[in-house]
Amino acid sequence: MVHFAKIDNFSPYNPKDTSDYKHFIQTYYELYLASYNNKGMKPFQELKQQVKELKEKGVIPIGVLNYKFNYIDSEALNNSSLIIKNKQLYINENSELEYTKQAESFVPAILSNKLISR
Repeated sequence: MVHFAKIDNFSPYNPKDTSDYKHFIQTYYELYLASYNNKGMKPFQELKQQVKELKEKGVIPIGVLNYKFNYIDSEALNNSSLIIKNKQLYINENSELEYTKQAESFVPAILSNKLISR
Protein backbone atom coordinates (compact mmCIF):
# COMPACT_ATOMS: atom_id res chain seq x y z
CA MET A 1 0.00 0.00 0.00
CA VAL A 2 1.34 3.43 -0.96
CA HIS A 3 1.12 5.98 1.84
CA PHE A 4 -0.08 9.26 0.36
CA ALA A 5 -0.72 10.93 3.73
CA LYS A 6 2.97 10.85 4.75
CA ILE A 7 1.92 10.39 8.35
CA ASP A 8 5.56 10.25 9.45
CA ASN A 9 5.73 14.04 8.83
CA PHE A 10 3.26 14.56 11.68
CA SER A 11 5.36 13.67 14.69
CA PRO A 12 4.06 15.45 17.80
CA TYR A 13 7.71 16.20 18.67
CA ASN A 14 8.85 17.55 15.30
CA PRO A 15 5.92 18.58 13.07
CA LYS A 16 6.97 19.16 9.46
CA ASP A 17 3.62 19.70 7.76
CA THR A 18 0.03 20.90 8.18
CA SER A 19 -3.20 19.04 7.56
CA ASP A 20 -6.52 19.91 5.97
CA TYR A 21 -9.82 18.11 5.29
CA LYS A 22 -8.61 15.99 2.35
CA HIS A 23 -5.34 15.07 4.05
CA PHE A 24 -7.08 14.19 7.33
CA ILE A 25 -9.53 11.89 5.54
CA GLN A 26 -6.66 10.24 3.62
CA THR A 27 -4.70 9.77 6.84
CA TYR A 28 -7.70 8.24 8.61
CA TYR A 29 -8.31 5.94 5.64
CA GLU A 30 -4.70 4.73 5.64
CA LEU A 31 -4.67 4.15 9.40
CA TYR A 32 -8.02 2.35 9.22
CA LEU A 33 -6.81 -0.01 6.49
CA ALA A 34 -3.41 -0.59 8.09
CA SER A 35 -4.71 -1.23 11.62
CA TYR A 36 -4.47 -4.78 12.84
CA ASN A 37 -7.57 -4.22 14.94
CA ASN A 38 -9.70 -1.29 13.78
CA LYS A 39 -12.86 -2.28 15.68
CA GLY A 40 -12.62 0.87 17.81
CA MET A 41 -12.54 3.09 14.72
CA LYS A 42 -15.53 4.29 12.75
CA PRO A 43 -15.68 2.84 9.26
CA PHE A 44 -14.25 5.31 6.76
CA GLN A 45 -17.54 6.04 4.97
CA GLU A 46 -19.33 6.57 8.30
CA LEU A 47 -16.76 9.18 9.32
CA LYS A 48 -17.17 11.02 6.02
CA GLN A 49 -20.96 10.96 6.39
CA GLN A 50 -20.79 12.26 9.97
CA VAL A 51 -18.54 15.16 8.89
CA LYS A 52 -20.92 15.96 6.01
CA GLU A 53 -23.95 15.99 8.35
CA LEU A 54 -22.20 18.28 10.84
CA LYS A 55 -21.23 20.73 8.08
CA GLU A 56 -24.83 20.76 6.80
CA LYS A 57 -25.91 21.84 10.31
CA GLY A 58 -23.45 24.74 10.23
CA VAL A 59 -20.91 23.07 12.51
CA ILE A 60 -17.24 23.18 11.53
CA PRO A 61 -15.88 19.82 12.76
CA ILE A 62 -12.33 19.53 14.01
CA GLY A 63 -10.53 16.21 13.73
CA VAL A 64 -7.57 15.03 15.76
CA LEU A 65 -5.65 11.83 15.13
CA ASN A 66 -3.08 10.83 17.72
CA TYR A 67 -1.66 7.38 16.98
CA LYS A 68 1.31 5.27 17.86
CA PHE A 69 2.15 2.81 15.11
CA ASN A 70 4.80 0.43 13.85
CA TYR A 71 6.24 0.34 10.37
CA ILE A 72 8.75 -1.86 8.58
CA ASP A 73 12.29 -0.55 8.85
CA SER A 74 13.55 0.47 5.39
CA GLU A 75 16.84 -1.33 6.20
CA ALA A 76 15.17 -4.62 7.21
CA LEU A 77 16.11 -6.42 3.98
CA ASN A 78 19.63 -4.96 3.91
CA ASN A 79 20.36 -6.02 7.49
CA SER A 80 18.65 -9.41 6.96
CA SER A 81 16.07 -9.02 9.73
CA LEU A 82 13.58 -9.75 6.94
CA ILE A 83 14.31 -12.16 4.12
CA ILE A 84 12.61 -13.14 0.88
CA LYS A 85 11.89 -16.82 0.17
CA ASN A 86 9.85 -17.95 -2.81
CA LYS A 87 8.93 -14.30 -3.55
CA GLN A 88 7.44 -13.83 -0.05
CA LEU A 89 8.67 -11.76 2.87
CA TYR A 90 9.57 -13.61 6.09
CA ILE A 91 10.96 -12.68 9.50
CA ASN A 92 14.51 -13.97 9.85
CA GLU A 93 14.35 -15.97 13.09
CA ASN A 94 18.18 -16.02 13.26
CA SER A 95 18.47 -12.24 13.29
CA GLU A 96 18.68 -10.31 16.55
CA LEU A 97 17.79 -7.05 14.78
CA GLU A 98 14.30 -5.56 14.83
CA TYR A 99 12.47 -5.35 11.51
CA THR A 100 9.99 -2.72 12.66
CA LYS A 101 10.26 0.75 14.09
CA GLN A 102 7.78 2.67 16.24
CA ALA A 103 6.46 6.13 15.53
CA GLU A 104 3.79 8.48 16.80
CA SER A 105 1.69 10.94 14.84
CA PHE A 106 -0.47 13.89 15.79
CA VAL A 107 -2.72 15.22 13.00
CA PRO A 108 -5.16 18.02 13.86
CA ALA A 109 -7.32 19.52 11.10
CA ILE A 110 -10.37 21.64 10.46
CA LEU A 111 -12.64 19.28 8.53
CA SER A 112 -14.03 21.82 6.10
CA ASN A 113 -12.69 23.16 2.84
CA LYS A 114 -13.84 26.67 3.74
CA LEU A 115 -15.02 28.59 6.78
CA ILE A 116 -18.32 30.43 6.57
CA SER A 117 -18.86 33.64 8.50
CA ARG A 118 -22.38 34.51 9.63
